[in-house]
Amino acid sequence: MSLFFKNYINDAKIHTFLKKWVENVGKGSIYISYDSTNMNCEANGVDIAEYGAAKDYETKKQINISYVFDQKNGIPLFYELYSGSVTDIVEIKKLIDKCKSIGLKDVVFVLDRGYYSQSNVEKILKCSNGFVMMAKTSVNTIKEAIDLARDDVESPMNYIPSEKIYGKRVEKLLFKQDLKGQERYFYVFKNLNVSDYKHEILVKYQNMYNEIEALIDKVIIFCTNWGCGQKVGH
Repeated sequence: MSLFFKNYINDAKIHTFLKKWVENVGKGSIYISYDSTNMNCEANGVDIAEYGAAKDYETKKQINISYVFDQKNGIPLFYELYSGSVTDIVEIKKLIDKCKSIGLKDVVFVLDRGYYSQSNVEKILKCSNGFVMMAKTSVNTIKEAIDLARDDVESPMNYIPSEKIYGKRVEKLLFKQDLKGQERYFYVFKNLNVSDYKHEILVKYQNMYNEIEALIDKVIIFCTNWGCGQKVGH
């Protein structure tokens, strides 16, 4: 097996394979999940084994590995090995370049809070990509978003039955000096350990509310039609 990798596998062939792979599994707009971990290394002669923020055995050298997969179906797309001293937060540029080089387009990156930084967000937006990212609640902008949702996040209409939690969307600038001066969507969730009984009541309330809304829409259409004699689409 070692001879096979040495004699027949090289970076060019791996890159060609990844481009072909993406053509089959990464067509069109795609949400990709990206994360990384590290593993200790005691072998000699491994250039990328360096001291870093190891998950285990901090006194030993480590190798970092990042992995990317299709969020929708869980199919792996590619992985990367990189130096153990490199932190997660600086790897985004390499990720973006890699996705572009193998033909991934219209990408929305799904990232955890370890990648949260204005620099990373700007890199993603400059390439016309989107992102879904967990945020750090210690950041002032995130605290402000939570405050905006605090008063009515527990409204029955903000209940999410499939997850048994409350959630509310607010819009504001993600950073004080936003790259495009554009407000972003913040999704604030609150878990109150809803009982089955309360869950049933909330679902009935939402169904009743939606039925009333639909009835109001029909009444508006009827009144509009009656008032001007024209058919109004719903």
